[in-house]
Amino acid sequence: MERVGTLLVVLALTGLSQADVINYTSQSRTVGGGAGSACENGVSDSVAASDFGPFTETITVAGDFASTQATQSSVLCGTSIHAQGSTSAGGAGCVGTAYAGGYSDFSVVFELDESRSYSLQASFGNYASYSISGPSLNLSAGGFKKIVNDTLDLDGTLAAGTYTITLDANSNSVFDLFDNGSFDFVLRLEGDPDLDGSGSVDGTDLGLLLAQWGPCATCCPADLNADGMVDAADLGLLLGAWTP
Repeated sequence: MERVGTLLVVLALTGLSQADVINYTSQSRTVGGGAGSACENGVSDSVAASDFGPFTETITVAGDFASTQATQSSVLCGTSIHAQGSTSAGGAGCVGTAYAGGYSDFSVVFELDESRSYSLQASFGNYASYSISGPSLNLSAGGFKKIVNDTLDLDGTLAAGTYTITLDANSNSVFDLFDNGSFDFVLRLEGDPDLDGSGSVDGTDLGLLLAQWGPCATCCPADLNADGMVDAADLGLLLGAWTP
């Protein structure tokens, strides 16, 4: 492992970077909410991601009689997308007119230059919705005031082209109609054995793969078969693509 560590330092100093297979073109990720009643002035707050970097935020908004909370943790990687979001709301008093509403919204558009094998695992709870659209994958469910308790476990091949993913979790305490929502979403695409983007598969790429060995938490470009693990199967794919 000492050699692997030395290799990674060399990569950092030489400016080499791991090749991305997902080309992001736009993103919109926001958490927010508001609270108020007929007996008080409303209050609201929201936070949005400013770029394609990791986004982790929690918003809590409290009025005199009602409150809401919204959270999101999302990471846009070169070979995978990870997003978790949740909302909750509650309130009472002021002759039943207190209200609070929260939202955790995630939307991203990306392009694939060539077809890629993929795996998708996701779950949605209560007041949530999702939409996935593209050349070879089109799924959607839910909407405002619609309960979605859904689980996705898919794999296959995504054709080259443009894809849009939209995930939403909502909550609102008005008459306890819908007080929470959540989503947990992971999309993984097969990686490129040329992990450093040098144009060849060699010892540098082998070092990067070994450094990521084991279960994938978030960004894991060495997961070449998109199964959430860097293991012997990925090592075999890298060696099979070895540049003479």
